[in-house]
Amino acid sequence: TVINHNAENTEVSDISLYDNNVSDSGYHSSDSTYAGISAGAFNEHAQKVLAEPVNELHVEIRPDGLIYLPGAFYRKKLNDAFGAGGWAIKPLQISQDDHNMYFRGGLYIAGRFVSEAIGEGRFIANNANSSKATAVESSKTDCITRLCKDLGVAYELWTPEFGRQWQAKYAVKCKCVNIAKNNS
Repeated sequence: TVINHNAENTEVSDISLYDNNVSDSGYHSSDSTYAGISAGAFNEHAQKVLAEPVNELHVEIRPDGLIYLPGAFYRKKLNDAFGAGGWAIKPLQISQDDHNMYFRGGLYIAGRFVSEAIGEGRFIANNANSSKATAVESSKTDCITRLCKDLGVAYELWTPEFGRQWQAKYAVKCKCVNIAKNNS
């Protein structure tokens, strides 16, 4: 279903991305942001791509022990399911505090609102290795990861049992100590 927004009304028309034939019975309001929300399931191809199991060899681990998939994984998954240009992240708000940038975005697929999330990225103002552009891009990627969670992408990463099994199989727990020498 494609939602075409114009000044006077919201028009809903069918395309093959969804299995259901949706007519004007989709959700409509004066705020057309949510027009067509949950109006129909994605087609079988898209559902299959989104639900593919995670390849354990693609999983990464942070120093704090949390597992994740790189941001490129989620973008590729959306492209494989919906085609390049078939999905987009609409920036809704970009903000910052003392240490983080925040990117609030909406996921749109074939013109239909699907989900909304807030991503965060580290930003340190007086650090030459940190820039606002990098922090915004990081927060956008985090937002995409969270938006894909609503689609069931990489569902396993959000379950504690998968994390424990993956860590037992691939991770080594270690404690690092940094001993600084005093050269005075």
